[in-house]
Amino acid sequence: MIRRSILLTALALAGCSAMLDMRVSGELERPVVAFDGKRRACVDRLDVFADGARGQAVWSIETEGKNCIRLGQIIYGEPPAGFVVLTPAATLRTGAVYDAYAHGWTKGFASVPWIAGGAFVYRDDHWMRAD
Repeated sequence: MIRRSILLTALALAGCSAMLDMRVSGELERPVVAFDGKRRACVDRLDVFADGARGQAVWSIETEGKNCIRLGQIIYGEPPAGFVVLTPAATLRTGAVYDAYAHGWTKGFASVPWIAGGAFVYRDDHWMRAD
């Protein structure tokens, strides 16, 4: 028990967090966000910005409470059950760069926050990384 307390304290002091891989696929009008090879992730927020993270939010959602919700994917413009819309979904444009960021918590022995995201663009009939 003492070892576990020491480990948890060390993790908290180190400011541990995890990075997950995030992919975007699907049509321009209905992109699909998936994490770590379509594994379920415990998500509490997703933000999409036009013209980089300093640009205007084109869609933002977060959970209604403080808990994260395990999801396999998120479809742009369709908030999953248990989420509220902070910024309504705007129409996306071919060739425009969008920064998308999601975060939540890992599950297991020690729950730590995770973040995933990057810059994405829709060109040649598919989504690709722009970063």
